[in-house]
Amino acid sequence: MKTFEIIKVEIHFNHEQLPFKGSEAHIAYFSNLSVAFRSMESILLINDWSTEGFNYTAIYRSMKAKGTFIHGIKRKNITFFRIKITKKTVNPKLETFGIGAAPDLE
Repeated sequence: MKTFEIIKVEIHFNHEQLPFKGSEAHIAYFSNLSVAFRSMESILLINDWSTEGFNYTAIYRSMKAKGTFIHGIKRKNITFFRIKITKKTVNPKLETFGIGAAPDLE
């Protein structure tokens, strides 16, 4: 099986600041970072949320350095939700899971 990475985008809502209760977290998967970024940016802009600090270069550099990108979406200095972007490996190489050879009981 071929091993490859996908991009996982999680949206975590700050329920204390929202007048309505959203889901605990919304998760979406994308084939690459540019598709994930364009999707998130367009949804934020369509719904009139600020995209300040949310740009492809910042996401790319954070993913390369730390393996994750976390950004709070604010309005009037109140964080309403956080976007977390990480990489996930699909079809990881098989490992032994710490299981050794069976003992010879004879």
